[in-house]
Order: sequence, then C-alpha cells, then structure tokens
Amino acid sequence: MSGRADPARIRALVEFLCSPVCAGRAPGTPEGLAARDRILAELAGAGLTPAGPGGEWLQRIPGHGGHNVLGRLAGGASRERALLVAAHYDHLGQRGEEVFWGADDNAAAVAILVEVARLLAGEELGRDVLFCAFDAEEPPHFCMPGMGSVYYVEHPPLPLERIDVMLCMDLVGHALGPEGLPAAVRDSLFVLGCGRGAGLAELVEGVAAPAGVVPRRMSCEVIPALSDYYAFDRAQIPFLFLTCGRWEHYHQPSDTPEKLAYGKIAATAEWLAATLRALAAHPGRIDYVEGGSDDRGTVESLQAVAQALGEVDPRAEMLELALAPLAGRETFSKAERIQLAQLVGMVESALS
Repeated sequence: MSGRADPARIRALVEFLCSPVCAGRAPGTPEGLAARDRILAELAGAGLTPAGPGGEWLQRIPGHGGHNVLGRLAGGASRERALLVAAHYDHLGQRGEEVFWGADDNAAAVAILVEVARLLAGEELGRDVLFCAFDAEEPPHFCMPGMGSVYYVEHPPLPLERIDVMLCMDLVGHALGPEGLPAAVRDSLFVLGCGRGAGLAELVEGVAAPAGVVPRRMSCEVIPALSDYYAFDRAQIPFLFLTCGRWEHYHQPSDTPEKLAYGKIAATAEWLAATLRALAAHPGRIDYVEGGSDDRGTVESLQAVAQALGEVDPRAEMLELALAPLAGRETFSKAERIQLAQLVGMVESALS
C-alpha cells in the first residue's frame, strides 16, 4: 500500500495506546498486553507475516511477562539481507492514581512503525524488512537483560549477521520548541548513527524529505545511548536513531496525544519509508564502523538550527560563534567532542 501517510490513522493509534485500556503500558500488565495485542493486529492488517521465534508474532521476555511484537515484510526474490526498524511500545505505567500516558514516548513512534509497514506493503524491496515493537525499554529494564531489544539481540529469531541496518525511533512525536519558532526548527528530526555505517551519511543525505520534516544528522557520540539502538550498537550492527530529543513532557503524566504534531509525524513516516527503500536498494552490505562518529553532521545541524533561530532568539548568535571554529572539519578531539555535547545539551534544553 503505497502513497501518503495518514495523520488521522496515526492519531487514532496513538490515542488508543494512550487510552485507559492501555494506561501506562507497563510490561506484563493488562494495559501492556492490550497495547501488545493492538500492535500485533495493526501489523498483521498491514500485510506483514510473523517474524518471532517458531514463526510466531511474539517473543516472550522472561522475568516480567512482556513481549516483543515481531513482523516481516518479505523482500522479494533476494532475501539474504534484512533491515530492521523498531520502536518500543512500553511506558512507565501507573503510580497510584497517576498515569504516565507516553504519547511521545513512544506511542507516536509505534504509530509510525505501523504506518511505514502500510506504506511499503506490496513493494518489491531488495531486502526483508523486520518491524519490531520492543517491550520493556523504560526503567527499571533499560540496558538490563530484560530490556526487549537487549533480549532480542541475545536471542535473535533471525541471525544478526543478516541485518544490515537497524533503524530506531524514540521521542519523534513533538515539534521542537514553542509555537512561533520557524518551521526549520519546529520540524527538525535528528538522525544519529550515520558514522556507524560505511556510506550511511551519504545515503541519508540523498533521501528527499517531504514537507513537514527536516532530517538533521547528529553524532551518536554527543549523547548517551538512550534507546533500543544500544544493544545493536554493542553487537556492531549499523544503526540510525531518529529522535526529536527530550521536551518538557518527557516522562511526565502530561505526555498526552493532543500535544503531538501529527503532520510532522506523518512526514516522518514518509521519510522513513523512503530511507528504507534507499537502504533496500543499496548493493551489498553496509559495514559497521567501530567508534564511527558524525562530528561534521552535528556541527552543520546545529549551525542550521542556530541560523533559523537567529530570526527570533538573540542567543543563537552565541551558538554560531561557538560553532565557527569547528565548522568544515570531519573529526574532533575528545575535548572538542565534550564541548559539542555541551552545545547539543544547551540547544535541547532551550527547545524543551
């Protein structure tokens, strides 16, 4: 099913995942299981087939009763290589009467996952595409053996050496900064990990973005590993991580569906589908680059944001001045990377 992403369909899934029946989506709870079942039905309805152990949809994670939901879009005649696109569907659950709804974290990304499956269904791609809705990403499971993506990598239904690139989404539902900022800022989508795969930066730059989203490269070295790509990076699988960063509603009960930017979410789905098509058409495998960074992409992205902010925020000039000595270079020293990470943190804080 090709064509355009449907913001209304995306919103309907986000609202279901943030409804009382799924309240908090904690792993192993009735609410988490309700979310799991809806995601499975959505992926099956998009035309996927099961990709879990034993040809099942679900991969049970011992210890907390959670499940990864795993589907496959067959790649046609050549199926030796695969791409994996993922988003976690769990959230922080409930604390007494307080519900952590998790619209941006990470219902929006799950809705994109399903929408991309619909956009690619029926196409003859050069690789299989695995669609993975991971459970148990949030604390206390993060980076622990019970984290859904960690468990997947340690017990892969498909040999890991067949996966060329893992694409991960987290916090992709909101516009950056308050209303009134330029679209070049509000529509930004940061793409981390280009340095971890040979040729990934050039491939990402070559994918045209639809109106409503502005992909901006960022090095994965400037922030800690904060999502499901962590386990794949450790396994030396190239990855791309899509995020809009943390905002004021991050891990708060106020992270609710009406605050999201559904036009941007739909545009992100279309851009991700186009990126998967480009990756599927890429000849041969994409080699992992150990310790590979994207310092130049980070500087150029921050410069672009600073230039756009210069219209409305005088602090942008200070950011441009700080970036000037780093412009045009490919790699930085450890001290310069620390400085760059500090600048990224300042921008994230200012736009949150």
